[in-house]
Amino acid sequence: MSVAYCSRMSTLVAKNKRKRMERLNLKLSELVDKNPQLASVLHFMGIYFYQHSENTLGEICQQRGLDPDLVIRNFNEPDTNLKLSGINLMDYPLELVVEYLKHMHFVFIKERLTYLARLIEQYPDNEAVDLQDLKLIFPHFMQEFIEHAYEEEDTVFSNILILKKILNNPESLKTDSAKLPSLSIQHLAQAHQHHDGEMAEIKEIMDQLTVNAKLDVHARVIVASLRSFMDELKHHAKIENEILFPKALELEKSVLAL
Repeated sequence: MSVAYCSRMSTLVAKNKRKRMERLNLKLSELVDKNPQLASVLHFMGIYFYQHSENTLGEICQQRGLDPDLVIRNFNEPDTNLKLSGINLMDYPLELVVEYLKHMHFVFIKERLTYLARLIEQYPDNEAVDLQDLKLIFPHFMQEFIEHAYEEEDTVFSNILILKKILNNPESLKTDSAKLPSLSIQHLAQAHQHHDGEMAEIKEIMDQLTVNAKLDVHARVIVASLRSFMDELKHHAKIENEILFPKALELEKSVLAL
């Protein structure tokens, strides 16, 4: 090894150690204020930053018996981002598009919504920041979203998979056609909705909060987390509208032509 290489490695190790100590010495409120996404990472390790805002990360790790290096590695792991950078789902079979959208539903329901619900519910009453409307609206939105997702899987996704099975094996038409919903893909596409009413209300509350100069760390994390979730919902809807339904309509036409 060259002297220059060893010197670079030594500098990198020293830099990483310094960065590690800086993070461990930060209060949880300071940590999530710098990067709101870390609040979610802490949440799924059973650490709620708003309950320990004045404790440093190092103190929390010591209290919980957590390995600080493992916690920091979790910080450095990429988030379960549902946007497939560099992958064009249009090039993939319809069955894989369906499976990907089902996976998105799972992540939305089991991770995103449960995290947001607790984050909003635990926000204390605050004269400077009024989140009462959001606390009232969000549970209704969450319930309707869950019902919508499961209904979509039981109708749209199920219908698509049966159509695909029939196309691959036309002889199964006699048995599988009886399982098809009475509504066509065209009708299901037209009826497809994304709870725009409550989403619009949530967005309006977010816009009002964004211009509030008195937002505390907890409220800023709520706004950032909601904004990230909405971006993922837009991505989800785009896949359905621009890939899933066009492909499904073509599939339906092919089956009807048998």
